Amino acid sequence: MDTGQNRQSEVAEMKAAGTYAIRHAESGRRYVGQTLDLAARFRYHRSRLNCGRHHNIALQRDWQRDGADAFVFEIVNRFRTETEIDRRHCAERLLIAATDPALSYNFLSADVTRRDGAGMILKPRVLKLNAGHWQAFDELGGMAWLRKLIDRAKPPKPP
Repeated sequence: MDTGQNRQSEVAEMKAAGTYAIRHAESGRRYVGQTLDLAARFRYHRSRLNCGRHHNIALQRDWQRDGADAFVFEIVNRFRTETEIDRRHCAERLLIAATDPALSYNFLSADVTRRDGAGMILKPRVLKLNAGHWQAFDELGGMAWLRKLIDRAKPPKPP
């Protein structure tokens, strides 16, 4: 097959909308997001991380400590229809919610005091899920995972 045609196909796939993850290979931590242009978003994240100005402080710290080679940029899902593209924010929230909070850069940065350019403290981000999000989360097996997580966190019952 023509390699030029293959390259065009790869570029078209990367320009697609979708959800993505930036995964720290050693720890398994990941930052997830959604975009209308995967290639452009990956370039944005790499640029911000390389110059030390990424908005996610926990991710930035690990990038500076371990270097770019310690991270993998992954496409989780590509959106092919207008309906999927319209629901991209929901897909991102579900992906965040389905990630173990201890391994989620999306949650880890909430523990760090964030400041804007003028030095003012920013409010921590809060993950908001409506009834439709929770239903989709449950359909993906997320509620069962969440119940197990809560059960593990409970102190053991006395004999």
